[in-house]
Amino acid sequence: MAISKIIGSGLGTINSPVEFTSADNLTQLTLTSTDADTNVGPVLNFTRNSASPADVDFLANITFNGKNDAGQDVQYAEIENYALDVSDGTEDGYLGFAVRTAGGNPSYFEMRGGEGNVFNQGSNDIDFRVESNSETHALFVNGAGEAVVGIGQSSPTSPNDATDFLHIGSAQNQDTSIVLQDGDEIWEIYQNDNLHFKFDTTTVMQMNRLTGIVTTPLQPSFLASKNADQNNIATGTVVTVLWQVEAYDVGGNFASNTFTAPVTGKYILTASIRVDSSDSGSSHDDMAIATSNRLYKNIFDLGGLSGDPVFWTHTINAVADMDAGDTAFVTFFQTDGAAQADIKNDSGRTYFSGILVG
Repeated sequence: MAISKIIGSGLGTINSPVEFTSADNLTQLTLTSTDADTNVGPVLNFTRNSASPADVDFLANITFNGKNDAGQDVQYAEIENYALDVSDGTEDGYLGFAVRTAGGNPSYFEMRGGEGNVFNQGSNDIDFRVESNSETHALFVNGAGEAVVGIGQSSPTSPNDATDFLHIGSAQNQDTSIVLQDGDEIWEIYQNDNLHFKFDTTTVMQMNRLTGIVTTPLQPSFLASKNADQNNIATGTVVTVLWQVEAYDVGGNFASNTFTAPVTGKYILTASIRVDSSDSGSSHDDMAIATSNRLYKNIFDLGGLSGDPVFWTHTINAVADMDAGDTAFVTFFQTDGAAQADIKNDSGRTYFSGILVG
């Protein structure tokens, strides 16, 4: 059928297929609306006027065809539309895009009503790539892998041969990170040669890439010592050792001669005291780290000595189980004898320290 011109308004009907053929590169079909109002126009409407509509009815199809180098007709791309669900009130539609690839015509992108949008529905070896202003592979999904994703990486690889993985960054020596946020709380796994675990901008854990050494700058820990002697310790009573100097107190958990556990866990506690002029006539002396759960004690019998020792260093090491809020402090006890022992200000021998280890 040849049509030279169609004019006028209203709906006209052509009951036979129509082909527009041109021997040049001019536009074969143009739809023009000269209406000056704000309504839509021009309009191209594809209607499947079925008397018995059913689910998965094929409604419309647009194909893009050409020749191959053998002179054969080839469909190089296709847009197709289905009615997935024709139930009144819950209708769902489908719009799919297929592109010729290696002789086949796989689906690249589908919009499925009630299901969402799907790339590569047919599980073909088709990569997905998003390009940014400065990165050719800002987001890249390798279609050949199981679940292989790259961010800023054109060839995601796993040094440990993982099947599913996320590869962030490239050989361009850029800093990379993963940011996790819950309300106002922001956590970040960040690498700039070394690997950092950060809360907001504060590093809570760090791994050195060369040595593999892991440090935890915020791990609760302390070291206390004395700046004055405790002289002539009373006998027959438990005496608390006083600590006036803090070399460090990460977390601020040491005060008034006492460490308070900020969280439940295992703590290494170490105490050492230099005692001068102990009375060898005492039945025994003991030193303890007293926690809320138990006492860690050493007992010393000086009776076997030929005389009073000039000095003696007592030490205790313990891995203490402590609940949040539990306390620990150091005590000294001389059962009897002369009240002549002195706990000395000697930072190399008299100290109290601790650290959370797990």
